[in-house]
Amino acid sequence: MRIEILNRLILAKQLLLAAENACSVPNDQWAFTRGIILLHDAAESALAAVADYLHALRVPQKNVYLLEYCDLIQKADPQNKSGVSRHVPYQQQLRGLNTLRNTAKHAGILPGQKSNAHFPVTIAAFIGEITQTYLGLSFAELRLTSLIRDQTIRECIEEAENHRQSGNYESALISLGYAMFYIVDSAAVPWSIFDCFLPSRSQKKPAKHVFPNFYDVNHTVRLLENGIDPHLHSRFHLLTPLVGRDTEKVVSPCTDGKKNTGTLATGMSRMSRFV
Repeated sequence: MRIEILNRLILAKQLLLAAENACSVPNDQWAFTRGIILLHDAAESALAAVADYLHALRVPQKNVYLLEYCDLIQKADPQNKSGVSRHVPYQQQLRGLNTLRNTAKHAGILPGQKSNAHFPVTIAAFIGEITQTYLGLSFAELRLTSLIRDQTIRECIEEAENHRQSGNYESALISLGYAMFYIVDSAAVPWSIFDCFLPSRSQKKPAKHVFPNFYDVNHTVRLLENGIDPHLHSRFHLLTPLVGRDTEKVVSPCTDGKKNTGTLATGMSRMSRFV
């Protein structure tokens, strides 16, 4: 699946979440109106993703509106071409949403909260159904991690999300530490096998673990090149374990309690209480 289609689906999910938050504000008609407009945009973004996936937009069109996507999808649907009729669901509800949005945006008539309180749930169900039907994807399980191309980094982030959802914040922070190591910190670790056995200034024996050198100006430049704020990167490592390589080039977290305040031995359990 092309990245542009995933981008549209992720955008639809972000808009839907913002709409649900806006519509949930009690006794605030302005916030609810903002939520209705966001719901319209979320539905339109999801329909555009399906239309793009089905190659329904082969001819460049400047303006395709919400309900027009339904016609384009039905015409491009392979199942309809085979003689089996299938229609885009919730079209009546989409017309109602489109009317509310237009009257609010173009006529200044705000929608009532009580009479239209069902729309957040309705649009969420609509987007979930069309993504499953036409794309074979679960919209509820769609995450920003879907856009991460590196499998190792993606698995670390997904593991952190699973730990967070289960309430295991300490394990979530450990997984995030691994993810940051693979993203950028690994480049600050000596790559030579000989370097891994070099003793530190205070040690007579070779160091068991070799960790990134965060004070190297090259690492700071590397952070900036990747769009990472060095100050935020430093604060990130106050919460997560410092990950490095041991003498066998194996990635592992620091456990000696001396490398930083967020290590497993010192502050992990206490830090995780604030997440």
